[in-house]
Amino acid sequence: MAVNLCRVLENRLYNNPIDLYQHIVDQIEDNHLAISIEPEGWDLEYIGFYQFLDFIRRYLHPGLQVTIETCNIGQKHPQYVTLVQKVPGFLGMAMNWWKPEYLRPKQIEKTFGLFVCRPDISRLHFLSHLYSMYGDKSILTANCRHADIRRMLHHNEAMTIESSPALYDLLKILPISGPNSEHFNSPGKFDAINIPLYHRFFCEIVCETNFTQGFFPTEKIWRPMLYKTPFIVVGAPGFVENLKALGFRTFDAYWDETYDTISMGAEDIFKWSWLRQKHNNINSTISMLASKNNSELQEMYDSMQDILDHNYNLLSENFGDRVRGRLHDLGMSAKL
Repeated sequence: MAVNLCRVLENRLYNNPIDLYQHIVDQIEDNHLAISIEPEGWDLEYIGFYQFLDFIRRYLHPGLQVTIETCNIGQKHPQYVTLVQKVPGFLGMAMNWWKPEYLRPKQIEKTFGLFVCRPDISRLHFLSHLYSMYGDKSILTANCRHADIRRMLHHNEAMTIESSPALYDLLKILPISGPNSEHFNSPGKFDAINIPLYHRFFCEIVCETNFTQGFFPTEKIWRPMLYKTPFIVVGAPGFVENLKALGFRTFDAYWDETYDTISMGAEDIFKWSWLRQKHNNINSTISMLASKNNSELQEMYDSMQDILDHNYNLLSENFGDRVRGRLHDLGMSAKL
């Protein structure tokens, strides 16, 4: 039976790696390690966990066999890890947060919405970009702890080059509580407090949990669908294509979605040139939308109604059972 290391891995990989090392070693039986990271779907190469296992296998348990249960559909490892694909469970979280009284007719006051809790490269990039360039056109919330940001920047030094000086301007004012902040510091309520804001902005910039490898849709992408809001999604390469494979429709008739095809080379995971290219592509779309006034955005929004209704109906009918089934089928297919 797999031991769930989700919270242990999240809290200790950077903060206390020696303790994590001992915790993992204690789970090894007959030179086999079986763990689960459900309900998460992190890219285990990007967060450094594969390197962690490589060290254990090389110096302590030669030939160690590893089985990992993950919700990241399409996660791969070239050598010794067996990855068991599990259907992502965050659809249920999104459905639990569904408040029909907040599905209101759009009264567009702002162009963009971006809501962030934990920081990563893409989230801080788009937060700093929107804050510095289009702050008056955006609704932003960011419950980012400075300790998490410092750790992330140390792990990804290229981020300091990419986002200066806008990043440092952003760091001075974090956290950003936004206009509806009564529960801002209450655990478990952070995402829910943004729901009353959806009728006020045109498009959500969705920064998914995983932007490097695989397919791990979370409540972040389901949320704008449930509130009939257009979205630009910063996910792993192929994320938009896989949404379409699930039966959803996106917005390639209105803006360029070729950012979805931009991927890293085999040795490029920490060089970030591919990610800069993706960011620049999305920034061009942000610039195009920011150039429109609220009346033009309202007209564009009204013309998208068939797409928004389609996605909403696909999610809301039978509480998403059909989507869960399609996620399972997608994980079992050779497409990923």
